[in-house]
Amino acid sequence: MSESLSPVAQERLDELLSMPLEQAALSCLNEDFVASLPANPTAKQIVNKLVKNFGRGSSCYLFSDSTSISKYHRERRTRKIITEGFDLEGHNYTLRAPFDWIGPKKASRSHRYKINAWIMLDEVLKQFDTENDLRIFSICKDIAIEWTQKFVFGTDKDEFAWYDMGVGQRSSLLSYIIKQSLVQESKRNIFSRLFKSIDSEEMLSLIIAAEVHIHELLSEERIAMHSNHGLFQMSGLLSLSSELSFLNQSIEARTTAISKIERMLEDHFFEDGFHKEHSPVYLAFMANYLHQLQDAGWIHDSRSLSSLSTLSKKICNWYIMPDGYFAPIGDSALRYTSDEICVFDLHRDSNDTPSPPAGLHVHPKGGVAISSNYGADGRASDHLTFSAQFHSRQHKHADDLSFHYCVNGQQYLVDSGTFTYQYDDPERMYIESTRAHNAVEIDGLNYSRFKQDAYGSALNMVLKIGACTIMEGVIEHTRLVPSEIPNNRVKTSHGIKLNTHSSEPGINHRRMMIQVPEHFLVVIDYLESESPHDYTQWFHLAPELNVNLESDGGMTVLDNLGQIHSTIHPIEVNESGPYEVSFVRGQKEPHLQGWFCRDGKILLPNQAVGFKRNAPSTTFATVFDHSGKDSKKPTVNIGSGGRYLRVSMKYPEKQFDLIIRQDHDGSRRVEFKDGREEIIRQVAAGVVWEDG
Repeated sequence: MSESLSPVAQERLDELLSMPLEQAALSCLNEDFVASLPANPTAKQIVNKLVKNFGRGSSCYLFSDSTSISKYHRERRTRKIITEGFDLEGHNYTLRAPFDWIGPKKASRSHRYKINAWIMLDEVLKQFDTENDLRIFSICKDIAIEWTQKFVFGTDKDEFAWYDMGVGQRSSLLSYIIKQSLVQESKRNIFSRLFKSIDSEEMLSLIIAAEVHIHELLSEERIAMHSNHGLFQMSGLLSLSSELSFLNQSIEARTTAISKIERMLEDHFFEDGFHKEHSPVYLAFMANYLHQLQDAGWIHDSRSLSSLSTLSKKICNWYIMPDGYFAPIGDSALRYTSDEICVFDLHRDSNDTPSPPAGLHVHPKGGVAISSNYGADGRASDHLTFSAQFHSRQHKHADDLSFHYCVNGQQYLVDSGTFTYQYDDPERMYIESTRAHNAVEIDGLNYSRFKQDAYGSALNMVLKIGACTIMEGVIEHTRLVPSEIPNNRVKTSHGIKLNTHSSEPGINHRRMMIQVPEHFLVVIDYLESESPHDYTQWFHLAPELNVNLESDGGMTVLDNLGQIHSTIHPIEVNESGPYEVSFVRGQKEPHLQGWFCRDGKILLPNQAVGFKRNAPSTTFATVFDHSGKDSKKPTVNIGSGGRYLRVSMKYPEKQFDLIIRQDHDGSRRVEFKDGREEIIRQVAAGVVWEDG
């Protein structure tokens, strides 16, 4: 936070305040424009020339932060804001000048920053941009002028007046208001009663404010290159320099903004467009960011940013589940559909629902594989997202080798979602924990999220053979973390080392998933250690599903109408021995378990099923059969220390048989039969194979 300008920006402001208004404004404008004016021009002459040169026939682009608000709801919300006020954290602001810049006494940091970033104008201006209601624009312009008079020309102070990200977001709105004022003034005639004539002195004061913002955003010591705050700072700078090309600093500012955006995004993305922050929703936010820069025409001369915009939007579509929401991996809430979040066009199925393309999509360096399938009716059906990634702590949960799975167009085995960023809340701590995911919990602890334990991609093999998709990830866990310590307070000293001697291995974990759409999913976990551990293979079902334990050890999954949805078959594999089964739904003590969060605010009870075994090394194999009770009990045979695997599924109309043999050099021979044909493929060691 910062209530003061940077030294460079403050020096420029002091210089501007020492001059008459017209002279100060002229010093902000480029030489060619100033040369076209008469000597000692009045404020009106300066503004009239700006209107003539930059208003007539021009367009404006609003770089908006309110991209998570559906266009279908925006008009209703905007009308409510105009008539009833703007609500922020329980406090109501009247959207008129004079505006309440002080707010409630105990306003949070987030609250203070948002008001000074003009968040209350963002969504309203977006609606104006759609319907061109000049009364809406006049309200926003008056509030912007008032802030400028108080915090640029006046002596008012606020600890968030010059907060890094807020300056960037406010700059985008400021540039739009200035440019739109010129455009609307160029259209004005004697019959227009909705838009009052522009006040020349107020216009010059906004231009001077833009100059101060540019100097602030060009101050190297203020640029947050390490976070997305820096991206919003540079989009604000790019907006000012692109929309207000008549400013003297516009060329330097534009060059700097593009260069720094390119540099920052090199740390956020791989070259194939994969986003490193472990969250599909945050990828969508970044894709929105890039799309707006591209749509505005601000990055046409940056080949890398234009390409990244195209790639990020393409990848976004793969994370969309058949119900239209993004898969809730990492900090991804299900509050809004992908349609409501994204400002760009999305892939759609035959029901016109946002949906992923059909096929297999793999990010070998990113560590994510997605299998997407459609039914005969052209609607998105089964969708499997395997997350084997650890690039940074940004939005990552303790969820190594976890997955999210949809069947018949609906969520089935679910990731926990996200929760409000109050890291010491029990709900937040649970949502981030290993046991809240479709993952293997070890000794009641969480997987490490220490930076030094980041492994990048753990994908070892992704293979499509006929109708069958095989995904495999491999990790060596060397350190675990107590689950009762909030992630923002955990220290390396809290870590529990699994390899106390450098020569002693930790826990080797290999997870393989085998999927045949519309039929079954098999999840196999191989765990190897020299010391005994409590291993629990957790699965979380969607909240509307319930599980009944059958006499043969199998489990029947029932939907909310009591109808059979699927069956679960835990397989006792060879020497692994018996396991302990846990059925948990909405548990509060001794710790939270069996909860799911859709909106990031409220936990919903859901059925968690755990299979637990204590051993140095063990293997879990669990089959999810989507055919109900029509199939015979599945067969899973594992031998040769996990180098041989056979999975057989028999249905009345079809039989599936998969055999995988692994040689000592790591290469594999994969055979798959679907009752009609046999496919055999030889796979090299450590291969990641993509279905084109």
